[in-house]
Amino acid sequence: MEERFLHFLWQYQYIAKPLSGIDGESIEVIRPGYLNSDSGPDFSDAKIIIDRITWAGSVEIHTKASEWFTHQHDRDQAYENTILHVVWEPDQVITRKDGSVIPTLSLKNKVDPIIYDNYRKLIKSPLSVPCSKHISSIDQLTKVSTLDRVLMERLIVKSKVVNDFVEQTKGDWEEATYRLFSKNFGFKVNSEQFLRLSKSVPLKIITKSNSLKDVEALFFGQSGLLEEAQLDDYSTELKEIYRFKAHKFKLAPSVLSHEWKFMRMRPANFPTIRIAQLSKLLFEVKHLFSWIIESSDYKIITEKLKVSQSDYWVSHFNFSKSSKKPTYGLGQSSVENVVMNTVVPLLIAYGKYIDDQQLIDRAVEFLQKIPAENNKITRMWESLSWPAQTAFDSQAQIELNNSYCQKKRCAFCVIGRQLISPQA
Repeated sequence: MEERFLHFLWQYQYIAKPLSGIDGESIEVIRPGYLNSDSGPDFSDAKIIIDRITWAGSVEIHTKASEWFTHQHDRDQAYENTILHVVWEPDQVITRKDGSVIPTLSLKNKVDPIIYDNYRKLIKSPLSVPCSKHISSIDQLTKVSTLDRVLMERLIVKSKVVNDFVEQTKGDWEEATYRLFSKNFGFKVNSEQFLRLSKSVPLKIITKSNSLKDVEALFFGQSGLLEEAQLDDYSTELKEIYRFKAHKFKLAPSVLSHEWKFMRMRPANFPTIRIAQLSKLLFEVKHLFSWIIESSDYKIITEKLKVSQSDYWVSHFNFSKSSKKPTYGLGQSSVENVVMNTVVPLLIAYGKYIDDQQLIDRAVEFLQKIPAENNKITRMWESLSWPAQTAFDSQAQIELNNSYCQKKRCAFCVIGRQLISPQA
């Protein structure tokens, strides 16, 4: 017997009624509680009537009651609020620190064997998507509700990156947004280098810049790339500006030139081009956070993000090296990437922070305006006759695959639950 299966039984109350504890006390579940993904008891905020007395608190679940001691819960204050111990095998009496017995419910002989059989068939499946053979029989409403749920889970996880930046900047949403945009302008390959770059040049210095070259000088100087530049009129001017700015603001390069990755990359995606584009965006939009929060029009946001770098970087992909083909700004796919990984998580994070559902709805709406991603995971779902139409679908399918299918968490998937239930 697996503990996560017991979690499933308890969460959805697939348990034969009436219930009674191992000592004969009557048990009525008013609210099973909420599954806890962090440390502490498995379910929090439960409400249960035990022998006509209503209790509110936590529920802990084990395959064997003795695991309470094996896991050292008896030494953890967080478990003192446990009102019910749910187990498969009640092999030991469990008490709190004060000696009082924790009521124990055994699920053995309380579960329809069909449920467990259906569950085992799914989690023991050798297929990468355990329910592959059943997908075609799943109704559209169930599929939609599955995507809705897992997408929001994915967006909440992504928004935690924003929350981390807000915490690091002591509640400064503008500075946090600046760091988020910078990090994502690195597009995975150079994301950490871009993040370090933004941390080394506070936004207030950028907003005080009087010209685009001032911003470019700050970024290229801090990037270490300007120091290695072969001299031409442009790089010479940037070096002079940077020398003055570095002295004034006590700056020192935050990234070494060799840390930037250029290999196996199209010139349009070179970090030099991305730095130039980020410089242009920050020079044109002084307050990115306010602009994003106040902009409800997807088209306006994407048009502004199609930022075209300064003339020098239209005709160059590196210092003193002219490009054969001009580069005219951030491409459509890159703009969509920025919206998905920067704008959307920001709207979710701030929407939850101020409890504004409209911002959250706007984030979801933006995803529905972006074409579906084309990658190994979305192609896999398409082969199962479940093609993604928009980024809303593809982002949800990625989360469904990574967090449920690959981890065999079928019991907590809307589709899996339908297949496991006795009616399946």
